[in-house]
Amino acid sequence: MKNCPLVRPLSYPLSVAVLLKDRFTKKALRESDIELQVCHGFDDRFDNFWEDMKSNHPHLLLAVRAREVLEWHYKYALLNHQLWIATVVDGPRLVAYVIFDRKNNPKLGLKRMRLVDFQSLDGGTALLSPLLAWALRKCRDEGIHMLENVGRWLEKGELIEAVAPYKRKLSAWTYFYRANNPELAERLRTRSAWAPSLFDGNASL
Repeated sequence: MKNCPLVRPLSYPLSVAVLLKDRFTKKALRESDIELQVCHGFDDRFDNFWEDMKSNHPHLLLAVRAREVLEWHYKYALLNHQLWIATVVDGPRLVAYVIFDRKNNPKLGLKRMRLVDFQSLDGGTALLSPLLAWALRKCRDEGIHMLENVGRWLEKGELIEAVAPYKRKLSAWTYFYRANNPELAERLRTRSAWAPSLFDGNASL
């Protein structure tokens, strides 16, 4: 993209240097023995999961994630085979899921998957680590260059910050809100009310 001289011959030694830097400066992601299931769509378990989410986290501002809404939101991504859905299960019950969407950059020849949404019933990110490890392995297997996350966590020291080797600033926000109701606006001043993802901001449509 930068049209620098000797880009191709320099890319190989530079790639080795970058690989070594990543290995020694960032926490590694490892797949664990938890039971992951890959889904090709949304079933009734997602309705049950959404009901449990509402009960467990009544203080959070979250877009509706019922099965009908998920199917509508991701209709064309599913039809075009651009979506990865992985779940963590406890018997017949979902306890966490993650969704990735294909967001290539044809101008650069860049093949890219983007983390759209992660939800867990306990509200933590412990189950995200093996899900990310699964996604990274799948990216390598399918020749995808980049696995990207855009602004999901607002606190420093969380999992994404600990494991992501590179960061960049975007030219525009992907999430913006205005609350016209004064009572709602006051409630949203609390940090604990927020856990936004690209799904909540409609940036994944």
